Amino acid sequence: MDAGALKATLPIAFSTAVMAWGYESYTAAFSEVGAADDLLSNIRWGSDYLLKTVQAVGGSTYILSRIGSVADEELLWRRLEDITAPRPAYVVDMAKGASDLGGSVAAALAASSVVFSGTGDTAYAATLLAKAKSVYAASTANLGYYSVQDWNISAVYNSSTFYDDLAWGAAWLFKATADDAYLSDVYDYYVKHLEFEAKVSDFKFAFDWDNVFWPANVLLAQETGGATFLTQSELYLKSWICSNMAANYTEKGRAYNAFSASLGSTMNTAFAALALADVLGDDQADTVFTYRCWGLAQVRYVLGDSGRSLTVGVGKNPPTRTQDRDAACPEAPQVCNRVTGLLSPEEDTHVLEGSLVYGSGRSDDFADVRDSTATRVGIESNAGYIGALAGVSQLDDGMWELCLQKFGIYRQSPICGSFINV
Repeated sequence: MDAGALKATLPIAFSTAVMAWGYESYTAAFSEVGAADDLLSNIRWGSDYLLKTVQAVGGSTYILSRIGSVADEELLWRRLEDITAPRPAYVVDMAKGASDLGGSVAAALAASSVVFSGTGDTAYAATLLAKAKSVYAASTANLGYYSVQDWNISAVYNSSTFYDDLAWGAAWLFKATADDAYLSDVYDYYVKHLEFEAKVSDFKFAFDWDNVFWPANVLLAQETGGATFLTQSELYLKSWICSNMAANYTEKGRAYNAFSASLGSTMNTAFAALALADVLGDDQADTVFTYRCWGLAQVRYVLGDSGRSLTVGVGKNPPTRTQDRDAACPEAPQVCNRVTGLLSPEEDTHVLEGSLVYGSGRSDDFADVRDSTATRVGIESNAGYIGALAGVSQLDDGMWELCLQKFGIYRQSPICGSFINV
């Protein structure tokens, strides 16, 4: 997350939901490589935390928006175990509006309930689902932005819309319950999003903690097969694959979004492409092939096809100076501060193996320097990467060679046609 050790609920909720989605989409893949238990542990950590963030007090429902001061956490470079100063907790009153935060938390809890119901932990799944329902109800009862009450959070996690978050939450509750009332809510908030919010968000074609309209379409396409959701999902992916105004390519083939430029955003879309490909029919063979080739190309890029790996501890010349306190701080009893941590040219003391860095935005250039945004590691930049890795692991051997032979990636794809807009 941004701002150092700040615990912000919105990106935690987003990351938990996307990790749960990845597990649900590719359960067999995680089991095959022995990673299922680790991922389930991470999903449970996020869910346990989110359960604690929502509390009913005196007839009102409050939700924790963050722990820590935004300004102080950015400046403070210490090991977490060495921090002794008070870290304030900030809460927002759902009765005064926090639909964006509440919708995201409801989605995460509902998604996690689906996962743990599938593993046989029905009691825990029921607890998660009950809380998801109550948070969602509070989020819909009084509409508004959570940052109005916690305005300092807008420096790092400022939500720009909330109807998409409510549709995202309703979509996951529909998946968890099969209750058509939630699908009806999806339709309602979907239309309201298009009417009131689309002009400030949808043209970005982004999938991140602030933009969940497009992934909601992919999820609903998976669950319902609805023509609108499929069409909108295909528009979203075309806007990345075919280089529409919202997305373009670096010289070495990385797709990037000017409005959401992290590698994590690219991996989120790669995951969405792979997941959607799995539910399309044989009559869309060209589309399926393109989605899979494109997702594979983007994953290969961050694993080293660019000439260097952008995944910590993996592949050729990976990042070694991440902007992460636990990784960078020297071993105790040496002092950890901005001089010995953030500004130090030394390689990380602890390697965050498998973590994807933020990346360099719109180019292939990458400076392995700790005080650069490019080396930042965040949970919201890795959640979709997990699903994308699982998705490509299920592709047939020799798929990449076929992709290259048939030009099934980038603008040459037959799905683009006249859509190309360079």
